[in-house]
Amino acid sequence: RAFELHDVIGRGAFGVVWKATEEGANCSVAIKVISARDAMAFATASFEAELMQLVSATCHHSAANMPRYVIHSATKTCHASGAGFVRLAMSYVSGGPLDKWLYGISDEEHKTVEIARLVEGPLPGGQQSSMAFRRACAVVRDLLDQLSKVFGVVQPIAYHRDVSSHNVLIDFPEGPAKPHFCLIDFGFGGGSGSL
Repeated sequence: RAFELHDVIGRGAFGVVWKATEEGANCSVAIKVISARDAMAFATASFEAELMQLVSATCHHSAANMPRYVIHSATKTCHASGAGFVRLAMSYVSGGPLDKWLYGISDEEHKTVEIARLVEGPLPGGQQSSMAFRRACAVVRDLLDQLSKVFGVVQPIAYHRDVSSHNVLIDFPEGPAKPHFCLIDFGFGGGSGSL
C-alpha cells in the first residue's frame, strides 16, 4: 500500500507522525515513522504496531477513542545493532492535544515554563483557571468515561505507561458541550503479562 505524506502533525523522541492519504483512497490516515537505534527500540516500536493491530482486530467498540490500525512495516537497517524503521499507518484522528487545549501552549512550550509560573500563573497561553468548576468536572467525567473503555480493552494485553495530556487528543465534533477524547501513542506500552 502506498501513501502520500502531507504535513507533520506530531513529533516525539522516537519518531514523526504525518498526516497522509492512501493512494487510490479518499481518506486521511496518520503515518508514524519510528527510527529505532537498536534492537530494544526496534522491538518496542514493533510491539506498538502489533498492539494496535490486535486491539483493532478484536475490539471494535473502543475504536472511537483510539486510532484504528491500518497497516505497518518493520525494516531493519543494521542487523548487527538491530536498528531499523517501523512505519505504522493508522486512522487519522481529528482534534488537538489536551495540554494545548488546557494551557494554551504545547507540551514542548510547557516544559520551558518556570515552576513558579506553572503553579501561580498566568501561563503564556493564558487559559489557566478559565473554566468553571462544574464544567471542569464534566470534562473530566467525559474524559474518564471515554478512556476507561480503551483501558478496559487494552489492559489484558498491555499497559500504556504514558497517559498524559500530550497523549490525549480532544475534539468537539458535536459542539463545545460534548468533548471527544482519543488516547494516542502507545510507544511506551508494555505487555501486561496476562496473554
